Amino acid sequence: FLGKVPLGAEREDVADAISSWNAVADIRMGFRNGEFQGYAHVDFESIDAAEAALTKCRDLVVMGRPIRVDMAAPRRDDGGRGGFRGGG
Repeated sequence: FLGKVPLGAEREDVADAISSWNAVADIRMGFRNGEFQGYAHVDFESIDAAEAALTKCRDLVVMGRPIRVDMAAPRRDDGGRGGFRGGG
């Protein structure tokens, strides 16, 4: 997970910043209603590759801005949507 990515960043900017990371399978930019939300998910070919990237890239910069690098929690595979749904 990459957070605090500049709002003007594009996929290519993130790809350039992480070009030294091995085994990157995909980069997904976080959009809502057509607008970039300042985060991206990077998928790796393996957990080991993700952990190696995490340990060596704590000081990642995109477009001159330091960004947050964290391991995202795995998605739940129970079919639930989570969250609170009120109703009456």
